[in-house]
Amino acid sequence: MCAIHARVIDHGPNEGQFPAETLREWKRSHERTALPVPTSDEIAYALLGRSTGVSLPDAAIIAADIQRRKVAAIIAGSTVGTPPEGPVTLRRKPDQKER
Repeated sequence: MCAIHARVIDHGPNEGQFPAETLREWKRSHERTALPVPTSDEIAYALLGRSTGVSLPDAAIIAADIQRRKVAAIIAGSTVGTPPEGPVTLRRKPDQKER
């Protein structure tokens, strides 16, 4: 609860009208209906997929490959801004079907 509403509930004419258990139940109820917040990786994959037209799993593979190439460039002493050599390719697991 924000500081303003905590003060409204805990002080003045509202003091004692909202028992802690009632507030906890309201919180639990709200948390059951609230949408989960996506991680930054999930947002990045979704944006990559929408901008390129690839599926979300393929976008995750591409993003991981880009990250792998950046790390390899750092280890090799190259700058992160240097474009990777060769095209980014999708590597599918043997049990994955072609889309």
